[in-house]
Amino acid sequence: MSSFGSVGVGVQIAPTLREGLALIHRFHQLVSTIVGFELFEEADEASFVIDVKFPSDRGGSILIAMVAACLNQYISRFTGKVGNFTGIELMHSPSDIEKIYSTHFSITPIEHSLRNVFYFERGLLNLPSVMADELSYAAIVKQCEREQSLAGKEKDLVALAENAINAMIAEPPSLAQMASKAGVSERQLRYALSIRSTSYRQLVQQCRFAHARALLKNPDLTIAEIGYRLGYTDPANFSTAFKNWSGESPQQARTAGIVRLNVPD
Repeated sequence: MSSFGSVGVGVQIAPTLREGLALIHRFHQLVSTIVGFELFEEADEASFVIDVKFPSDRGGSILIAMVAACLNQYISRFTGKVGNFTGIELMHSPSDIEKIYSTHFSITPIEHSLRNVFYFERGLLNLPSVMADELSYAAIVKQCEREQSLAGKEKDLVALAENAINAMIAEPPSLAQMASKAGVSERQLRYALSIRSTSYRQLVQQCRFAHARALLKNPDLTIAEIGYRLGYTDPANFSTAFKNWSGESPQQARTAGIVRLNVPD
């Protein structure tokens, strides 16, 4: 979990198991937008619910099992036990994946539940962490709050950057200029783009490719003219860039009438 940014670091240094799981509950979307996590407490029992947004039921079932295994391993750091769940309820799970729970958790899940629920003793939540650092944990919470606030604005930031690039496609603003225009730091802009699994360089390439694809449909424009409109004074440089984007030359794409995007990292 330490690889999951601020949330991962906070989980490692949380004073207690409760605070570690509460951090995941509150900020799990900073780690993944396809996995949902909720923590619940009752009289003698605690539980967490895992939801996934996945295109296939089988893929979703595998992902749930993987997340559950990670969380069980995390709880084991507090308890010293291999298995920590007292019960498991699943919406659906293929038989071969169901065996994973029986093998690794020594529990046979109850199928056809309304949600994917993992139960454990509530008293475990009070267990302290050997790596507890309350001051650093408090700082991590504030950092996560800042990141979550920015995450809510990332669509606007990316749209603003994309519009600015398209308006100046021949000479797009630099990352620093774009950040200044958006009223954020370069780091904040990079983070907003990373949420969309892209970078500023990739966004510029994607915008240029979109323009090139549209311009290639105009038979009155030569390849050199299209390159010049996109900021390439040397047609050879444009052809090289276009081939990196799509895997074919501008002329080949124009002839085929089909252009696919393959923007490298």
